[in-house]
Amino acid sequence: MRRLVYYELRKHFLTPVMAWMFLFLLIMDTLKIYSVYRESSLFSDSSLEEFKEAYGELYPVYSGEITVEKINSLLEIYSPIYETVQSQTASTKEDENSYTYNVYSDELFFRKCFLEEMEYDYTYRLYAAEIVSEARENMDFYEEWGNVYEYRRNLYLARAFYGREIKDFYNTEMYQSLLYYDFSAILLLMLMVYGCASVFVKEEETEMKYIVRTSQGGQGRTYLAKVFSALLFLVVAGVLLNVWDYCLFALWFGGTESAASPLYAIRGFQDTILTLTMGQGYMLLSALKITGICVFCMMFLLFSLAARKGMAAFLLNFVSIMMCVSAYDYIYNSGHLWNPVSLISGRNLILRSDFINLAGYPVPQYMIAVGVAVFLILGIVYTGWMLWRRR
Repeated sequence: MRRLVYYELRKHFLTPVMAWMFLFLLIMDTLKIYSVYRESSLFSDSSLEEFKEAYGELYPVYSGEITVEKINSLLEIYSPIYETVQSQTASTKEDENSYTYNVYSDELFFRKCFLEEMEYDYTYRLYAAEIVSEARENMDFYEEWGNVYEYRRNLYLARAFYGREIKDFYNTEMYQSLLYYDFSAILLLMLMVYGCASVFVKEEETEMKYIVRTSQGGQGRTYLAKVFSALLFLVVAGVLLNVWDYCLFALWFGGTESAASPLYAIRGFQDTILTLTMGQGYMLLSALKITGICVFCMMFLLFSLAARKGMAAFLLNFVSIMMCVSAYDYIYNSGHLWNPVSLISGRNLILRSDFINLAGYPVPQYMIAVGVAVFLILGIVYTGWMLWRRR
């Protein structure tokens, strides 16, 4: 079986064309990540070189554990600057005594780089405590009225947010962009569109199917070898692309020390029920993307098996993607969990505290989406097997 999988890999995926395509995708991915850095990083603009120098001096002082002393020290610096800016009495020309360029750029620098983020970190404990308090009140209310599901849902929220706090201040700029980056998943999906189109239809076009069917294990083992080879290539390529993304974001953005910070330290993830770190959150999102593409991969193989020509399978692959993307844009209820696009943009499943009522128990949406994806993969593989036997 391993030898069959290896031969299928060599025949359809480990080819010079696929290698050049993968290299091209890496180049495209690199250019896109650099454009994201140029657009979103405060320190990417060469005109803000003073910001970068000042940040390099002050960040080691104020990063790490958030203490009252650090906050007071920052306020002692920022308060006079803020009052001067509000009075509009300072000059807009370069000031040698400023931290950056002048007092106005100093105000922007301290507010954007330190105070706003540190204020969010310091006050998040109160925000989480309010959610726990409200959830407990709801638990008492729904217990009195006998609504078991809503009681369990609020119990889940109370446990998820209980005791939350952000103890350390770190630069989260890298993860704020990395966790919202989906371009590499789109590139991988396009690669699988091409790679999977010929997996079954090639035997149809060359009439090798007759030899395959009469060979030993031609009915079952060959079919499974084709499926396993496609999944193996997808998983390996997906892991490599995700590692590539992480390395490039770390190279340009920096801030990898925040990998151990909680995921909710990013403002957009403040309502997530997950208690993962940012590094773990990125691994989870990467796994969700690969799982979503696996569903598409099985669909592509099914089209390759049903089609008579490679071009027909290729077009069916693209049509299926367009239909799923369009459906995802217009379906906002739980029906979108049947769409593999929801896993490729997996952060939308974990940004909020959304649940599905499953036999009276609240189950997080991302778990349901993964379960649905596994069901779809197995269902498509079985459908393909039945079609393979009939042909």
